[in-house]
Amino acid sequence: MAAWNRALVRACATHPNMRVYDWPPIAKPTWFVSDGVHYTSAGSAARAAGIRRGPSGRVPGAEV
Repeated sequence: MAAWNRALVRACATHPNMRVYDWPPIAKPTWFVSDGVHYTSAGSAARAAGIRRGPSGRVPGAEV
């Protein structure tokens, strides 16, 4: 997994629109079902919201 993560980060250099969402530091244990892999509904919603906000922390199209 670590090698895959490094490859993704390296790919950002050749794909300027690519971003890597660093989910593990944000994820809360309560966002996973008992297997520790799959998301609860709340976990899925939180992950989707974080991806939607993107690296800027803003929701695209919601500029004031």
